[in-house]
Amino acid sequence: MLFRSARDVLVNVERVLALELLCAAQALDLRLASLGGGVAPGAGVARALALVRAVVPHLDRDREPGPDIAAATSLVRDGALAALVEAG
Repeated sequence: MLFRSARDVLVNVERVLALELLCAAQALDLRLASLGGGVAPGAGVARALALVRAVVPHLDRDREPGPDIAAATSLVRDGALAALVEAG
C-alpha cells in the first residue's frame, strides 16, 4: 500500500512538473516575441526551451493538451531536462 501511494505521488509530481514546463515555455515564447529579435534567454534557458520545443510546438491555437502533456512528462521522467542541468 505504501509503495502504491509513493508511486501515485511520483506520477502526480511528474505531471505537475510537466505542466509547469509547458507553461514556462509558452510564457517565454510570448515574452521573447514581445521584446523583438534582439533579446535572447541565457544559454541554459535556451537549451531547455529548445528541448521542450523539439517535442511540443508553440501553442498558437486551441488543441487537445493530452499529447503535449505526455511529451513534457516524458522529458521529466526520462531525465532529459535534468541532463541539461548536469551538462552545465
